[in-house]
Amino acid sequence: DYLGFIVDVPVPTPRRIGIAEAKNITQKINTPHVCVMMPENLAQVGEVVDELSPNLIQLHGAESPSFIDDVKENHGVEVIKTVHVTEGLDMHYVFELAASADYLLLDTKTDSQVGGCGRTHDWGVSAEISRIVDVPVILAGGLNYSNVESAISKVNPYMVDVASGVESGAGRKDPGKIRKFIEKAKR
Repeated sequence: DYLGFIVDVPVPTPRRIGIAEAKNITQKINTPHVCVMMPENLAQVGEVVDELSPNLIQLHGAESPSFIDDVKENHGVEVIKTVHVTEGLDMHYVFELAASADYLLLDTKTDSQVGGCGRTHDWGVSAEISRIVDVPVILAGGLNYSNVESAISKVNPYMVDVASGVESGAGRKDPGKIRKFIEKAKR
């Protein structure tokens, strides 16, 4: 289990928190954590790594395989690379990302949002990616306690990621939904 913090993204999201707030939380818990970022440069990654000491960095933008390699080499942190599962997804590019990243996170993208939109994507495509790449796959995108068992059964991911599916309102996590989700995901 990991706790995720959206700390450096240039898009509006009710889930974004500042580095200082994330640091305050991580200093009080003993839970592995992931920092979600859409950095413009390596220095931004370095700031987050230095301040928050994440177990993993999730690159959620259009970062290239060479940028992923640079993050790993310069900051010594494992990288999750988000792949937005859309119609016409370039599988060759997915293989290039998988060659650099430690994990691939398969997520939904809409015209207005890159993740956290509460919509699923084609799990058949995700299942195919999970089957053919040589890195662990994390399934995200519209997951909730009602569909996570089916999603896991169909895609066979290494792990699952959830945001809006356990919220009672925009950016507000619901402890009951979190419990139900975890129970169903771990069956």
